[in-house]
Order: sequence, then structure tokens, then C-alpha cells
Amino acid sequence: MNVTSKRFNKFMIVLFIATMLIFTLDPIYGKADTTLRATYNRVQFYSWCGIPIFSLAAQGYYYTSNNKITSYSTTRSLPTINFLSPWTSSNESSSWIYKSDTRGTVEAVARFRLMLGIATNDFSLGLTFQDVWKFVRAEARP
Repeated sequence: MNVTSKRFNKFMIVLFIATMLIFTLDPIYGKADTTLRATYNRVQFYSWCGIPIFSLAAQGYYYTSNNKITSYSTTRSLPTINFLSPWTSSNESSSWIYKSDTRGTVEAVARFRLMLGIATNDFSLGLTFQDVWKFVRAEARP
């Protein structure tokens, strides 16, 4: 091997390592000009006599840059049953129902049941008195 091919091999190795470093660090530092933000909205539901029985919240994460929404991330549905309440929750879901570069809307949906019996995540055994679907929306702005 002559001196030129050794230099060329060293140059190729350095170029390969630099390229790999750029592609490895790009997901970490590539969004330096963007900001992660969250939107959140919670609604408390009450009985006919004013006692709080359950609540539902919608939460969504998104990235903003230069007064525009650049990308949308995860969403969460957060149902909460108050202490000693005979209500149960199931079928929770959430998603972005509207996306644009100026605003977005996340929606959380959950099913609440007033029942007397046994309920788990897989099945319920008992008498259901009331079965309601509730939804909550939260707005995302840059």
C-alpha cells in the first residue's frame, strides 16, 4: 500500500464516523428550534344533587416552531372515579380529531356505568342502572 491509499482509507473512516455521528445525534438535536407543548382539559361530572361522581380529562402533546404547530405527538384519556363511587369506567380512548399548523383538537372518550355487581377490565357481572358515554376536547395552539 502506498501513502495515498492509506490517507484515503483514514479519510473514509473519519468521514464514515462523522456521518454516523450526525445521523445518530440528529433526532436529539434536530428539533432544537421546536418546543414540546401540552394541552389539557378536565371536566367534572356531578349527580343530580351536586355530588361529584366522576371526571374525564383529555391531554395531548405537540411541537411548535415559529408560531406554527409542526407535529402532533401522543394523546391520553384520563378518566377518574371519585372515592366510594358506584361508577366504573371503560373503553377509554383519545386521539387528535383535528390537525392543522395553526390549531389542533384532541378528544378523549370514556364509557361510565352505574352498576351493582362485579366489574373488571374484561367483563362485568351485575345490574347496570345507567350507561353513559362522555367526551372532552382540548384545543392546541402554538
